[in-house]
Amino acid sequence: MADKSTQKSVKIAAGALVCVESEIKGDVTIGPRTVVHPKARIIAEAGPIVIGEGNLIEEQALIINGYVVYFKNH
Repeated sequence: MADKSTQKSVKIAAGALVCVESEIKGDVTIGPRTVVHPKARIIAEAGPIVIGEGNLIEEQALIINGYVVYFKNH
C-alpha cells in the first residue's frame, strides 16, 4: 500500500479490504465493505478522496484528483 510517510492520512474503515499491492496516497478515506484490488491506485493530490460504503475498485483502476496546470501561449 502507501509508504509510512503517506499512510497517516489514509483512513480505512473496519470491514474494508485493501490489498497490500494497491497504491494509496494522500488524504484518502475508504468506507466499510469496500474492496480495493491489487494494482489499483487512489491518489489524492488536490484535496481529499472519500470512497463510501460497499464499493469495488478493480485491478489497475486509477482514481486521482490532481492539479490542473494551464500553460499560457505567448
